[in-house]
Formats: sequence, structure tokens, C-alpha cells
Amino acid sequence: FDFDGVICDSVDESTETAFRHALQRWPELRRDLGNSVKPFLQPMRVVRPVVETGWENTMLVRGLADGGVVPKEVAYTDLKIPAYANLKYAVSGDNTPPMWEKLCKDVLRSWDKVRNKWVDNWGIDYKEMIEEFGTIRDEWIEKDVSSWLRRNKAYYMVPDCIEAMMAAGAEVFIITTKQRRFCTMLLREFDLEIPDDRIFALEDGPKLDVLRELLRRPDLAGRDFHFVEDKLGTLRKVAAEPDLSAVNLHLVTWGYVTVAQVKIVKAGLEE
Repeated sequence: FDFDGVICDSVDESTETAFRHALQRWPELRRDLGNSVKPFLQPMRVVRPVVETGWENTMLVRGLADGGVVPKEVAYTDLKIPAYANLKYAVSGDNTPPMWEKLCKDVLRSWDKVRNKWVDNWGIDYKEMIEEFGTIRDEWIEKDVSSWLRRNKAYYMVPDCIEAMMAAGAEVFIITTKQRRFCTMLLREFDLEIPDDRIFALEDGPKLDVLRELLRRPDLAGRDFHFVEDKLGTLRKVAAEPDLSAVNLHLVTWGYVTVAQVKIVKAGLEE
């Protein structure tokens, strides 16, 4: 199982961590970033499907701030899951589409291009960003662990389903790009007892390499492998590797996946 977007809805927490990170990293942008994370929460749900690693959230928060998400007078309506990439949920006071709405569309269409441009323009070192992002989380947890935990919510019934699978004899592994210490803390919060040696986090390398490692393990020989993920792009990468053809792939519909991606898979356009 992937973690964020499959087991845990963490977008509000990652957005607030990113907001705090952006304020610390770019204090000169405080006026654009504002004093509250609230204006960023719904737009970040829209663009969250592109995020692979936490530090990218900080890039998106700055991009949205540059796009004017804070100064605009915006009225929000509730989103239903899955509603990612639905850009009709916000309107400006004068009924003019906000500038950041175009940014959201650009991000969803070509995130790699947008991200790489920002990395160059803003002089970003991604390893430095990863360390800083984790430190911001650590500081938040140290000061107020309860509020941090409240920002992360388990998807309805998913922990129960995983528990039932383990009770029936399934070997369950977590494969995530989240840093290990945060993943294990949240698994405990969700009452999921996954042994440490079955949790593969950011520190353990790319997901494809982890899957290869599991396929080679003698103790798992003869078992059926299923990979449950909310990123269609990741599943496509797995499907493109001949040595991973034994892995059955599953795209969840409740996570950080766009409506269009779900329709593509349901229509049988993705094997």
C-alpha cells in the first residue's frame, strides 16, 4: 500500500507544513503568503495529485501565493472526494476566474515542466528542501503533536480493511515517499500495527526498487503481489517495467487522483 492518498488524507497537514516552510524560507514573501494557511487549503487539494514528495508542496504554496491566492476575495464551496482537479469550486467576487486557477491547470497538465522552471528560477536544492520540510514537521510535532495528528485523517474504513487482510493471512507492506518517522507515527495513530521491517519510506529509495526487492525475497516466493496506489503516473512506471509484470496494480478512487484519471482507467484505456 502507498500511504498518503491511500491510507491517510494528509493534504491539509502537508499544506500547513508547506505554508510554514515557505514563510521560513522566503520571509520577504510574507505579504504574498499572508498570515493564514486557510486560503491555500482548497487550491492545494486541487493540485495535490501531482505531488510525489513533501517538499513539492512548498513549491506549490509559493506558486499559488505568486498567483494571487491570498489577496483575492474567494468564496469556497465544499468538495466531495474524489474532486481533485475540479476547478469550479471557487469564484472571485467579480466572477473573474482568479489568476491562480490558470496556474492550477498548468500544474495539472505539466507539473514536471512547471516544477523544474521554479527550481531554476528560485535556486532550489531539493535535498535541502526535503531536510527543511522534515524539520518544520518535527518542530510542529514537538510543540503541538495533537494539532498535527488532527490534520491527518485516515480514509474511512481503509485501516479496518487492512486489518482484515492481515487477519486473513495477507502480508501487508507500506511503500511511501513520506519520511519514516512521520509514517510510523500516523500508523500508530490509526491503530495499524505494521512491523517496522514492512514499512518502506523515503529513506529506502524509489518505489519501483522496493517492489523489485520484495519480488526477490525467498520468503515471499509464490505469493500474489498487489500494489495499491493513488498516482496513475507511478502505476504506469511500474507497468512499463518487464521485471515488475507480476505485480497486480490498483488505482484507488478516493485519494489524490483526478476525475479524468479515474475515468480513463474505468473506461479500460489503461491496462
